[in-house]
Amino acid sequence: MSNYHDDTTPAVCDSCLGSNPYIDMKRQLNGAECKICSKPFTVFKWNAEFQDGTKSLKKTVICLTCARSKNRCQSCLLDLTFGIPIEMRDKLFKLAKLKDFNSTNDIVSNATNTTSRLYNSNLLEEKFKSEQINDHLVDNDHLKSTLQSNLQNTINIKDDNKLKNNKEYILSLIKSFPLNGNLLYTPKNIKIKSFFFFGNTSSLLTSQIKDYFNNLLSSKNDIIISIVTKANFGYIEFKTRQIAENIASVIYKKQLKSKNIDKYILPCLIIISNIPIRVAWSIKSNISTINYDDNDLKRITSVIDKQLIKLAKQDSGKHKQLVGSKISKQS
Repeated sequence: MSNYHDDTTPAVCDSCLGSNPYIDMKRQLNGAECKICSKPFTVFKWNAEFQDGTKSLKKTVICLTCARSKNRCQSCLLDLTFGIPIEMRDKLFKLAKLKDFNSTNDIVSNATNTTSRLYNSNLLEEKFKSEQINDHLVDNDHLKSTLQSNLQNTINIKDDNKLKNNKEYILSLIKSFPLNGNLLYTPKNIKIKSFFFFGNTSSLLTSQIKDYFNNLLSSKNDIIISIVTKANFGYIEFKTRQIAENIASVIYKKQLKSKNIDKYILPCLIIISNIPIRVAWSIKSNISTINYDDNDLKRITSVIDKQLIKLAKQDSGKHKQLVGSKISKQS
């Protein structure tokens, strides 16, 4: 990192780049505000392909200055060298009795207001442009080997906190699922062009899901699907908002017709290869970068299974209520 080029070279980890060595990366000058310092920065976007055949739309969310000040990925915000959260890395440094590799670069994140963050970010940017910048974690082999050797010795101390934090994270993740969502009300945010689906099983292939949605409009569209098969949920993103709205309309009308009702405010039910799946509008989440253990998957699956049973009962109850209402009117 001897040269500093904010508009040509992003700092991105291998995990975010994906397994395909050939990437079509789009660049947008001043495309967004940095999530840390709030300064406009050059945004990079690309489709990452993974070894399991899934794809995910990636983009940089912080500026290069904030990324390089803490040696973090501009997309997932994890440490570029070890792929762990920055807070965990810094705690490991302290537990291993190592000095912070560059504490002066905390001046941006430690600033108390937006004006201070912008000012400090500009100072760091000038520093990076005028100096020979070295990745303290990547290039310093001694420091890297020391941290790796101490990692195993300190991991037991962090197990309890990690388990607690992981439970809290999984809980917040489940709360973000639109398990009571619908396809009736179109999101006001026109940037939302994706659905959340749940109930699928590991026997259902990504290609089968793609084929189903493509057949709804009798045309092939650019569809990105992210699935956690063992937990039976995922997201499907369409190329444009209009395609998403058209498909939502088709599915919703089929739902009304199959149930012979006038309005439906629950996740719509679709059948793909004899497997019932619920679908609702949702903001796409980057679930492919999350590491799930068996306990996490069990918790998520348990919540989803309970919700599927609940929705089935609600559908049955609404059907009985509808039939009763029609009989009463006829009488």
